Amino acid sequence: MNEFASIQLNKKSSTPVYRQLGEALSHLIADGVLQPHHKLPPIRKMANGLRINNDTVINAYKYLESIGAVYSVIGSGTYVSYPSEQDSTFALAAPRGKTGVNFADSGPSPELFPSKALKLSFGEALEREGAAAFSCSDSRGSEELRKAFSKRMSLDGIFTPHDYIQIISGTQNAADIISRWLSLGDCVFIEKPALMGMASVFESKGIQTVGVKSDSCGLSLKNLTELLKTFKPKLLCTAANFRQPASAGCTADGKKLLDLAYAYKFQILEDDSFGDFVPLKEKTPAIKAMDRRNAVIYVKTFNRLAGIKLGFMTLPSKRQGPKATSFIQASGITQKAFSIFYQNEAFDEFASKMRLALSERLEDALAAADAYLSDETDIARSLSGACLWIRFRALANPDALYNRLLQRNVIVIPGSVYSLDNAWMCLYLSGVEKGRIVEGIRIIAEEVKRLGTLS
Repeated sequence: MNEFASIQLNKKSSTPVYRQLGEALSHLIADGVLQPHHKLPPIRKMANGLRINNDTVINAYKYLESIGAVYSVIGSGTYVSYPSEQDSTFALAAPRGKTGVNFADSGPSPELFPSKALKLSFGEALEREGAAAFSCSDSRGSEELRKAFSKRMSLDGIFTPHDYIQIISGTQNAADIISRWLSLGDCVFIEKPALMGMASVFESKGIQTVGVKSDSCGLSLKNLTELLKTFKPKLLCTAANFRQPASAGCTADGKKLLDLAYAYKFQILEDDSFGDFVPLKEKTPAIKAMDRRNAVIYVKTFNRLAGIKLGFMTLPSKRQGPKATSFIQASGITQKAFSIFYQNEAFDEFASKMRLALSERLEDALAAADAYLSDETDIARSLSGACLWIRFRALANPDALYNRLLQRNVIVIPGSVYSLDNAWMCLYLSGVEKGRIVEGIRIIAEEVKRLGTLS
């Protein structure tokens, strides 16, 4: 936190504290103290360091994101963007169209975004409820939406009453809620290299995190069993239907994992936010569907699929949801409109369209990688087709590559965001216009080749 020592906040000023913090951080970015892709501290750590509340930091980060000074990576955190050459303010971290190729945006590109269907849903919600559509008095979220989630989960063999469902804004929101059930010094296991954004939430509250390795079958049950000899975790976090490098992105044997959870008395957080991307014949059955003791907390978010910061988590009991509506960041109108969208045919049509689009984008990306990248490159596709992992085995200075790509307006996610070394990079495909994927990979290959000729 040394780089933030110069920040001075005046709580008596007429300027809101969040704005003071946002402006202070923007000056640090403009002065080069915080470099592009520098990760800002987790919300709680920043709040504790400056002796302000979490909401102030949240609003400051949102303000910075609104002016393009930072960008957020779902499940990881908030990162510094890069200055625009065309404007004295900051460029959006997700340049589209002719301005750049953005492989860091995990949401749908404009051509895929379900704008028409969502517009109709918002209109129907307003017509049906009027001004009441904007409010939501239940801290668990819209009852109609929770019932819709409960009904759709039952189609996958997950039978959870709506009273045991909590509306959330994202996976880190879920981690924040769960952390309040834990105590200082408790231990949480987190699958590596996935879900590291969750780790920062737990660690900021004094909760110990331990990484569990992945292998070709997914989360390594062998490594988990070894770790259980030393640690007594209260929770294990794992991702479903999302392939990481060296990982199938699904648990090798959900029943065995559940048996371990029952025997060692820990809960499982199963993040299935990529499930709707995966073709039905390839989709991994949910661990939650096999759970008969309510040991699994099932989480699904829709930011990557539909570009809306909204999702849900199942609760071990009706009493374990947050007590205040401030935990629910999606507005009442957003929840009610999404409920309408989610329950009609438009959602299924959209999900099918996304699966097809990702399949086509993945084919383009793999073809471009084969055409332009050298034999000293490892390629790992995601199970859902949502992203492509690339590793440059012979690259001496990966950080120099990221800087070169920034200069050419190609945005990628460094491996360090996922607790890997920076020889790995992650390319999300859904946020890029289909015709620009090949161009982006060609530019990456050009810069790798240029770096290889440097002394």
